[in-house]
Amino acid sequence: MNKKLFTLLVILMSLSLIGIIFVQAYFINNSLETKEGQFSFNVKKALNYTTTQLTHSLETKLVSGLYFARRPTIILLGGRSLI
Repeated sequence: MNKKLFTLLVILMSLSLIGIIFVQAYFINNSLETKEGQFSFNVKKALNYTTTQLTHSLETKLVSGLYFARRPTIILLGGRSLI
């Protein structure tokens, strides 16, 4: 094999290997960004669900407390109850 041909082949193989490494790094970076986006979406979704459930629970307690109250109490500014 000719020395120039051997040098050319080594250079081409090195460039192709560098190209493959860059492509792999790009796909790994893209995958990490996608996973971070999915994580953020899932966290926001869970927080929204929790907020909705707490709001519904508090509304239910408020309504049932007002509806099923045995004796209504009116509290004046002085802290004394009227009834």
